Amino acid sequence: SINDEKIKHYENSGLEFLASSRVANLTVTAELGNCLLHRKGALTVEGCVLRCGEHPLEHLSCALVSTADEVPCCVTKRENGISVIETKIEGGKEAVRTSGSLVLQGVRVVYARAALVFWFNVSRKSRLANIDTPSSILVRGVAS
Repeated sequence: SINDEKIKHYENSGLEFLASSRVANLTVTAELGNCLLHRKGALTVEGCVLRCGEHPLEHLSCALVSTADEVPCCVTKRENGISVIETKIEGGKEAVRTSGSLVLQGVRVVYARAALVFWFNVSRKSRLANIDTPSSILVRGVAS
C-alpha cells in the first residue's frame, strides 16, 4: 500500500527523532534518503549541515522530513514541532518536507556559495493566518 511505501522510504533516514531533542553543530550526510526524520516531539536543529547526495534519484532525498501531527505528547503535553536555526542544507531536490499535519512557517534563507542557510519552524498552522502554507521547500540554483 502507499503508506507501507512511505514507511519503507523513511527507513533510510540518517537520524530519527521520536521525542523532544536538540541537535547542534552536527553534519549529517544521506546518500539516498533523509538526513533527519522527525516523527514527534519538539526538535531543535541549530548550526548543523544537512547534506543530501547528488544522484539520479535525488527526488527520493530530502534533508529534513516531518511526519508529526498536531497532537501534543501525552506525557509532557509539549507540542510537536521543529525549529531550524542557522543550518546549511546542501544537495537534494527538497530541503524540507512535511507529510503530517504540521506546516512550514517563518522561512528565512541566506544564499551562501555552496549551500543555503535556513531558519524556519515546522509547527501547527496558526489559527490567525488564512494563507496556504507550503509542505516543502524546493532547493534550486545553488552553485556547487
